[in-house]
Amino acid sequence: MNPFASGPQTHSQTDLTTKALVPLVTFLRTDERPRRQKESDGRRAEHPGGADMERNYRADNPANYSKRNRWSYNNEMGRYRTEKQLTFIRNHLPGEGLRILDIGGGDGRLSVPLATSGHKVTVLDVAATALKNLAAEGHPSIECVHSDILSFATQRHFDAAIAVDSIKYMTHASLERLFSKINGLLAERGVFMFAEMNTNSWRNHFRVWLGRDFRPYRIGSHLGYASALREAGFEVAAMSGFSWMPVAFNSNSRFVRLFQRLEEVLNLHSWISQSPWLLVAARKNGHPAPCPERNSRSAVLPVALSAEA
Repeated sequence: MNPFASGPQTHSQTDLTTKALVPLVTFLRTDERPRRQKESDGRRAEHPGGADMERNYRADNPANYSKRNRWSYNNEMGRYRTEKQLTFIRNHLPGEGLRILDIGGGDGRLSVPLATSGHKVTVLDVAATALKNLAAEGHPSIECVHSDILSFATQRHFDAAIAVDSIKYMTHASLERLFSKINGLLAERGVFMFAEMNTNSWRNHFRVWLGRDFRPYRIGSHLGYASALREAGFEVAAMSGFSWMPVAFNSNSRFVRLFQRLEEVLNLHSWISQSPWLLVAARKNGHPAPCPERNSRSAVLPVALSAEA
């Protein structure tokens, strides 16, 4: 079955699916809770990121925001997500020794392994605390820039750009405008890759059934992302689904690896229309319409680590 041709679920199908998932989700979250609390090191559970991420960093003890974001990713689910994301990115990079722009890259969860592999990475983020933690590691191939994507200005062009779990927080501009800005930062035939949630997924239907939604975050569907990319001068090269498991994003549940294996056996990565998360790779194939710039500044931190070539 072609996942791009899959129609939306009916209300009756959605209700039946979500009701069936309630006891399973309840059991799995009960299993993970004691271990998750032990791993969290006191960091607040509410709103770990987003438009208010800078406020959250200041509110917490800086020691709790450690290398590789311990609270979010130093657990079974975090390791699974990082593995999936890095594998997808590496499989779609157009070569070796590239210039890569990591949009919303934080403290370097993905930029450090990419730089270690021989790439030069510029990490762009609005969270100064995260960037300072990354810069303190002294990696010679990583540059840290304190800026949002629309304000970022440079004479360089990048071979690739990545935005992993960051687009949802950029609610101040349309997807087309964001993607157009990224297109303008890429070299000819440059590649843009991102990971983001999917509005059509079973998980989103489940949240709606519970009376919740993702506001103030912005998420889209596989078709919506593809349409915005085309409008911005990209052609979609690949899409893959992941994170089907019914556990929290920072879960340390023993069932995470079991669900990972089930995803592989059932080829759930190919069921794009219903996947909770999407991995997308797009190739620049033209110049987008002009994107008006905002009058704000980007700042390379004093501890930036690599010189501009």
